[in-house]
Amino acid sequence: MDEVDVAALRQAYDELFAEIDAGGFGPPPEGQLSAEQIVAHLAANDELMSEATEAVLAGSPFAYYDLDTIHRPQLDALVSECGGLDGLAVLFRATSQKLCALADRLGPAAETPVDTVLREGFDLDVDESLPWGRALDLHIRVHLPLHLTQLRALRRQPHLAWPRDRPPPIRPAADHGVVAVDNSGTSGLPGATTPRSTGAGRGERGDVAGDAAGEGWRNVRR
Repeated sequence: MDEVDVAALRQAYDELFAEIDAGGFGPPPEGQLSAEQIVAHLAANDELMSEATEAVLAGSPFAYYDLDTIHRPQLDALVSECGGLDGLAVLFRATSQKLCALADRLGPAAETPVDTVLREGFDLDVDESLPWGRALDLHIRVHLPLHLTQLRALRRQPHLAWPRDRPPPIRPAADHGVVAVDNSGTSGLPGATTPRSTGAGRGERGDVAGDAAGEGWRNVRR
């Protein structure tokens, strides 16, 4: 790997932003992260990865990356500080943009070997020296898609979700040609709307819950 695929990194973030902007998240299964905690985790992770990337770019003899220092109380404090999902989304956009800009500068430095311990549920278990670019590649291909899946599993009506900044589509109802817009239950955020048709053609609402893998990104040393 000569350099980090920054285009793929940005695309992975864009998919997450689209999911966050759509809203409509329900509560998580017991013991798992809420949508707000997931976004807080992603923003915190970006900041730690940016610090490690800056150390690699500076030629520092010591680069350290330990996400285990971020626990749920810290995530909850970040959620509170940002005022909820909207504020977290603003922070997450800023942290992701910074990481993408730093990754774009790595060039040959992406080959810098770093002693890496990465643990992400059953999907990622690494304890070896890796080029830092490889660690970023795992972030692109495994870490970000995992949390995208978690967010989608928290959506109450994944087939009806609609971005908050777009008007709901107008669709004729199956029986009387009447359209209703349900503003009542898919999101606790202002302005969220979900289109649904009245009458017999309307689908039933159901909660969707998926497994969320544990967090375990740990020491990265060079």
